[in-house]
Amino acid sequence: MTSWGASMPDRGTRPRVVIVSTALLLVVAVAQSVSVILAEREYRAYRSAYDAMHPGTDGFVGFVSIARGVLLLFGLAFAVALVVLAVVNLHGKRAARVFTWVLGGPLVLWTAAGLVRDVVFAGGPTAESRELSRLAHLELPGWHDPVALASGVAVPLLLLAALLLLALPAASAFVRARATGDPDSPPVPEPTPAIVAPSDPGGTPGQTIF
Repeated sequence: MTSWGASMPDRGTRPRVVIVSTALLLVVAVAQSVSVILAEREYRAYRSAYDAMHPGTDGFVGFVSIARGVLLLFGLAFAVALVVLAVVNLHGKRAARVFTWVLGGPLVLWTAAGLVRDVVFAGGPTAESRELSRLAHLELPGWHDPVALASGVAVPLLLLAALLLLALPAASAFVRARATGDPDSPPVPEPTPAIVAPSDPGGTPGQTIF
């Protein structure tokens, strides 16, 4: 019995490692989209809390708003790219597999670092920042923090699992097989060579049997 990583698929067969990796990439894309939505809700809550603490000021305008917009666009682009790569990887494209590693590796580190930062530095280092965080969370629903934490943990872990599955031998064999030709068409059988009967002692030339 062959293992997940050692099975050698035919050209038209998708190994389980590729299917599971594709499913994980799609789940990561959904989790990332959820994180983007929750981040936008949290930003609005913090802005409202800041306005309540500092009425008449524009502390969240300018650089903070620009940084927020860039991060939101980056997060959404990340999710869309994962969906595209998941679909293309399912067809055994070598370039998509390589680009998944090139994009996924730094994203694992980036999302993991962001998760650690949010957990370690929750609330901020000063009394004012902790009060700002308390007021902001009063405006957020009770399910916000658990869902945000779950999606934040899921993104780097599931993305890492998807990258490792794409590196297994079965996935490599699948990509190589797809690169040799059309994987959806059955292989064309090789023609059977004709068999020539040997000449008899009397000098009669050999005859082709078929």
